[in-house]
Amino acid sequence: ISGLGGSGIGGTIIQNFSLTNSVKPVFVNKNYNLPKFADQNTLLICCSYSGNTEETIYVLKQGLERGCNIVCITSGGKLMQMAKGNGLDCIVIPPGFPPRSCFGYSIIQLFKTFQYFNILDVDYVAEFTTVDGKKHYDAHFPFVAPDFIRCSVPEYLMIGVKYLQEDNNT
Repeated sequence: ISGLGGSGIGGTIIQNFSLTNSVKPVFVNKNYNLPKFADQNTLLICCSYSGNTEETIYVLKQGLERGCNIVCITSGGKLMQMAKGNGLDCIVIPPGFPPRSCFGYSIIQLFKTFQYFNILDVDYVAEFTTVDGKKHYDAHFPFVAPDFIRCSVPEYLMIGVKYLQEDNNT
């Protein structure tokens, strides 16, 4: 996962979550260089809310050169243009908000991407996304947050606290 600042928070949480819930290693990259091990067998997720984060765009270019399997998560910008221009999967989240306030959108998309590629324990993710029987990843964030924070799984407490901290800072 490549992302910085507000776009990188979700990656860090997913990486920590994956330590006990993933069948594959998860690495979070927060700089200009794609790790040397990344190749055509690597899933590269490029996250940038604005779509214009220089480091993330640079890593995307390297991922394209190495033939990585790439998914972009963004609200627009150069990242979305590059994704569309290269035929990549691109998850578009709503634009026009402070980046950290869209943490809920990006982390839900990360969870669903990891579930889609069978990287996380699917049953555990299903428990998280269907706390009240609804598919939260299809809803708008204001309706997701209360159930997201009240989730009965203890690991999610840190996510709810992080959301509340970020929301109070915007």
